[in-house]
Amino acid sequence: DPQNVSAKTLFNMGSSYAAVEMFNDAIKCFTQSLERGLDKEQSEYVKNKLVDAGFYLESKVKDKLSHDSASMDTQTDLLVGVLL
Repeated sequence: DPQNVSAKTLFNMGSSYAAVEMFNDAIKCFTQSLERGLDKEQSEYVKNKLVDAGFYLESKVKDKLSHDSASMDTQTDLLVGVLL
């Protein structure tokens, strides 16, 4: 049951996704881990990783816009959701 996954497990999953630059999945896991409660050190790590992922996705958005201003991908939508 996905609702029963612990904050620590989501933290570990997010860290793994971030390590292999799967930022879309990392953002989802990190965001959920924050919602479920982490200790202070882990929360700070997650917030830093979310900032890193945001910069990565922002550069992808800029590249995409320079090539095709009419289309936006899922990562762009997710970034906007996280930042709002």
